[in-house]
Amino acid sequence: MARKAFVVTDAMRKRVQSLAGVGVRQEDICAIIGCRDPKTLRKHFRDELDRGLRMWRSPALYSLKRRMAMYWRRYSG
Repeated sequence: MARKAFVVTDAMRKRVQSLAGVGVRQEDICAIIGCRDPKTLRKHFRDELDRGLRMWRSPALYSLKRRMAMYWRRYSG
């Protein structure tokens, strides 16, 4: 018996881009949106993953990421 086709919505596209933009791993994004395999994620959301990755690497977010890391080390335990 064949699997159901994976259906993509605009809300899922926005969520994938924002998750990729903050550095969430593809395996974790799959678990969040209900996708079985990172290969399926890459097939259906390539543009969103690329845009999110460019956001993650942007110089404007560098200082924010650095401050978040310092906060995490200070208050995580």
